[in-house]
Amino acid sequence: MNENIITYIKDNYINSKMEPQFAVLVKGSWGSGKTFLVKKILEETYGKKYEDKIIWLSVYGLSSIQQLRQKLFEKLHPILTSKIAKIAFATVKAGVKASTTFDFNNDKKDDFSFDLSIPDFEVDEDGQKAKIKKLLIVDDIECCSIPISELLGFFSEEILERKVRAIFISNDKKIKEFQDFESEESKKVDTLNDYESVKEKIIGMEFEVVPNIQDAVKSFIEEIGFKHNEKILIEKATTVLKSLEYDNLRSVRQAFVHISHIFSILGNDKLDEMYLANVVEYFLVLFIQKANGEISNENQFLDAIEAYSKGFQSLKTYNANHKEDKYPLFRLAKIPLQNMYFHIIQEGNFSPELILNDYKLWTMPADKRSPYQKLTYEWFNFSDTDFSSYYKSVEKDFEENKIINQSQILGWADLKFELSHKGIIPELPADIKKSFLDYIMQNRDRLETCDTFFAFANNITRCEEERESLNEIKKALKSENENLVLNQIKCKFIVLYSNISENISEFVRFIAYNEGNSFGIPLLSQIDIDDFYQKIKVADYECQVAVFQSFADRYGKEHNDKTKKEYFPDISSVKKISEFYENDSGNTLMSPENARKKWLAQWYRELYEYMKQFQENEEE
Repeated sequence: MNENIITYIKDNYINSKMEPQFAVLVKGSWGSGKTFLVKKILEETYGKKYEDKIIWLSVYGLSSIQQLRQKLFEKLHPILTSKIAKIAFATVKAGVKASTTFDFNNDKKDDFSFDLSIPDFEVDEDGQKAKIKKLLIVDDIECCSIPISELLGFFSEEILERKVRAIFISNDKKIKEFQDFESEESKKVDTLNDYESVKEKIIGMEFEVVPNIQDAVKSFIEEIGFKHNEKILIEKATTVLKSLEYDNLRSVRQAFVHISHIFSILGNDKLDEMYLANVVEYFLVLFIQKANGEISNENQFLDAIEAYSKGFQSLKTYNANHKEDKYPLFRLAKIPLQNMYFHIIQEGNFSPELILNDYKLWTMPADKRSPYQKLTYEWFNFSDTDFSSYYKSVEKDFEENKIINQSQILGWADLKFELSHKGIIPELPADIKKSFLDYIMQNRDRLETCDTFFAFANNITRCEEERESLNEIKKALKSENENLVLNQIKCKFIVLYSNISENISEFVRFIAYNEGNSFGIPLLSQIDIDDFYQKIKVADYECQVAVFQSFADRYGKEHNDKTKKEYFPDISSVKKISEFYENDSGNTLMSPENARKKWLAQWYRELYEYMKQFQENEEE
């Protein structure tokens, strides 16, 4: 059906030899693909670079004709808008329609003119130039507060008298719902507010868009750029949308924007086809249910994975079909990025390190996986002999303090809680918790650090006591990780300023632009400030100025921003640097060197006072 819409609008409306003198309405529910379809028509009519041939006007949020005039003016005169915004607004407010001229320099001559009518563009037909009115697209009509009679009446002059071709895009049902809410009194005052009667005066043809899932998905996947995996990705995506009976293509495209970020982290090399297909499949499964308000916490995300893997259904449907079940949903599904979807979709938190590690694990030959990896993903399929062998192997690694990866520590703790809960191992939850907290303390200086603490566990259903125990272990790891990261950054800072002349570029990036994850960390209060001063004072003056400017940028003074609370511990150190320069400056008479020290002392003093005011405001 949508192909008929494309054919009619392209051939019988836009390219018609006659002047239609009416508009076309493209209607459909939100997310049905109306905008997508119209853009496809424009590409087929004018080519991919169609922007110069049209005026695309969204009336979203507009509440008056004055606002509409101003918005149209901005579309017609994008370059001039910024320079004459105030004059344009005044003109629009006055209701100017026809051409208007302006004299900016008071020389009694017109500097330029503009109008609010739709301009022409030129085409070459059989060697001869011809001027054609630009196509007008009016979008988001249902999101506009202007009465429908006034809105359509505003464009009637352009369409009927000036012969402009126009396409209106709207959710027709929402407009009718709005009309139904109007009071009887208002309907009597203005009978034109009846939507159907207004529409027939200006709309000559209207079409209902039917969501074309397969075409839309194909377009989204092409945007991602994984054409060699296109067939299976389309197959997976369309299966999800049909299984969940979901056709909001706007939300589907939003999901693909996030999927493209995951794929960009994985890189553009040829990637495992099934891994990518699984990511598309389950990302959509979870994103759709989250968008519908059906899942919101981590447990629900994991249950939704299991529900879909069991029968291609949403968690809501699964729960409705199994409401008489007396046993919990047992999570057997194992999929790529399983424990990351909640953090990505709900929190917008992507971890390149964990995404890449997950891909490596899933594409690694099974016989090359470590005992830990095999147990984590396949323990329930093991024979008793194999399970015992692998379990003892991992336990031995922990006994010998070989495991220092934080995700593995948390993952093993999580698995042991699960096994204890199911009665497969003899350890009690309290003993498991204690052993892991002791392990973390024992290896606190050896743990691998994470730039952003983002460790994951399998999070199988367990009693509240076990969940709280896992959270305690996670909290202990996070605390130690913060200490380790802080120490690493501190050491990097010392290395940089110890040879500041050679490291000045890297130092500036480290301090001013937070390169190396130094954001929010008070650095000067962590070091020997006298040693810091002794190192930088012997550098070239330009270098010392760059050091100061870096701190002025970091603490907000350079751009007149608020000094962050996290940097308050550095305030006293900034004051000391000012005092060091002041004490070393001496008499400036005939001494450029002392003058430079005076300047630096003053600058640091001003920076100290700038930071101090925010600290005092915070304390109040």
